[in-house]
Amino acid sequence: MNMFLKGALVASVATVSFTGAALAGDWRGWNIHVEDYPVSHGMEAFVAEVAEKTDGALGGKVFHGGVLGS
Repeated sequence: MNMFLKGALVASVATVSFTGAALAGDWRGWNIHVEDYPVSHGMEAFVAEVAEKTDGALGGKVFHGGVLGS
C-alpha cells in the first residue's frame, strides 16, 4: 500500500472515531417510489437492520413518494 493510501486510511479512521458521537441518532432516507415498492421495502429493512445491529444507537425514517424533493 502506498504512503498516500495509508495516510488517507489513517485520517478516515481518526475522523470516524472522533465524530462517532455526532453520527448517533436518527437518519433520514428518501426515495421517489410509493411505500409498497420493492426499493421502499429494502430501505425499510435496511433501517430496521441498522437499528438492530447498533442496539438502537442509530435509527432512521424513510420518506417515500418524493415527499422530501426529487
